Amino acid sequence: METSVENETGEGEPKTWQSYYDTWQSYMAKPTTDDSSFVAVLKFYSHPLDARYEDLGNFRSAQFRKGIFRDCMAGLVVAMVVIPMAMGFAVASGLRPEQGIIGGCVAGLIGAAFGGSKYQVYGPTAAFIPVINGVMALYMKGGALYVAGVDDEEVFQRGHGMLVLISLVAAVMLIGLGLARVGTLVAKVPYCILVGFTIGIAFTIVFTFADEALGIPTMAIPKNETLTLQPVNPHIPGDALWPKLGHVHKHIWDVNPYALFLAIGTMISMQLLGRISVFIPSAFMAMVLSTLLSQTVWQDKELRTIFHNYGHIPQQTITFSPPLFHTGDAPSYQVAGIILYYAIAITFVGAVESLFCIRMADSLAGNEGTPFHPNKELWAQGWINAVVPLLNGFPHSGALARTALNIKLGAVTPFAGIIACVLKVAMAFSFSRWLEKIPMPSIAGLLWYVAFNMVSFAQMKQVFEEGRGPHVLVACITAILVVATDIIHGIAFGMIVYAMGYYVTPYLPDSITCIDSDGTDEEKIPMMSSTA
Repeated sequence: METSVENETGEGEPKTWQSYYDTWQSYMAKPTTDDSSFVAVLKFYSHPLDARYEDLGNFRSAQFRKGIFRDCMAGLVVAMVVIPMAMGFAVASGLRPEQGIIGGCVAGLIGAAFGGSKYQVYGPTAAFIPVINGVMALYMKGGALYVAGVDDEEVFQRGHGMLVLISLVAAVMLIGLGLARVGTLVAKVPYCILVGFTIGIAFTIVFTFADEALGIPTMAIPKNETLTLQPVNPHIPGDALWPKLGHVHKHIWDVNPYALFLAIGTMISMQLLGRISVFIPSAFMAMVLSTLLSQTVWQDKELRTIFHNYGHIPQQTITFSPPLFHTGDAPSYQVAGIILYYAIAITFVGAVESLFCIRMADSLAGNEGTPFHPNKELWAQGWINAVVPLLNGFPHSGALARTALNIKLGAVTPFAGIIACVLKVAMAFSFSRWLEKIPMPSIAGLLWYVAFNMVSFAQMKQVFEEGRGPHVLVACITAILVVATDIIHGIAFGMIVYAMGYYVTPYLPDSITCIDSDGTDEEKIPMMSSTA
């Protein structure tokens, strides 16, 4: 029997809970089309209730209750997984661990409200690490905006202030791309470029945290300081890579075997726990085990912790961080070029990674309802990268691994992301003193785990099947240049090679340009065909 409530006037037909649900459904924004007006598009983008919640079914129905329960359970497990990851990505980006926690929470809430996917989980991602690291290094010794005589804390504040300014510029670009409805074009980046870019980022992460994983004296910590610095010039190709390799080679005989054991043990335990069940928060459990080991049996093994590198994690980290503009001794045109360079990098990484992620999410979840909306996703990405850095955070985007986990845990709506964000903040700052005791080799192991799982054999196989040798070559060139130079140069050169192959291929012999030698010419697939 259906529950009913009387109308406010007490007259007429009794109002059922279903009628309230129908009213709620009527307020849901309907997806726009290419013919929709600018006002209609703006209204749709700004509406937090849309068809992403359609899978909840009728209000107070069994389907509704089941959907809410699944979202809550998924949010709980995701929250426990992302806390150590958020701290690790913040540290790898040259920031403080608490900035990853609060940033991921704010990004998740904005993305859940205004994003274009039912399943997307937002947070710090590996692809942003070299970009953010480059910005934070601008004011350090060897950086383009370095000024002598400035203390380390001021250097950090100037670097983060410049990051906020660049993020705001990138946010305007992302919002503009969303309003211009070019999301479908951004999604057409060749798959081999995406895979090569991802491989390059993975190797960059491995190199970045090699000293922490090996337990050797790190380039990042000056004497008697707790602030992480990386004295390199990111505008010199390879300047972030070669000094790191030279530093590791110099201290190769100073390796701490206990640190290396924790790093490798963290990777292995996360891999094994993840295979047992998706409901086991492998990252959380690995951090707990490694922390217990380093604080008890191996307490005297000189294992650096988050506290040793960064001090106490503040209980109150939601603070306003205004954009700062310090040119140092550099001319204005050079500073403008730096800002534009990094803004384009953040825009490209944020757009491509998020759109690739939501496309993957719909496929993984077998979504048969309303599909993802790429333009609305760009709109949300713009606001994420405008608001999060202003609240003591840094650029965020959709996270592939965490989104896949969210789907495997049974999430059906963005409500799972909201639950994850709320629980993450509550747990992180309730146990902040314990988080400070996490050993840095375990953080390095966690990031190495992420790096080694960024590209799967299936993805490499797909690249080979789509274009064989030429596509594999483009992926390898992109990966090598991302590691040896930077993201922009690597992707730009990869796109040039791909374009050259696309236009040259029709003039090559059929035996070279076709994947399958059997069948008619019309049935053969050009090797450099678009992957979109």
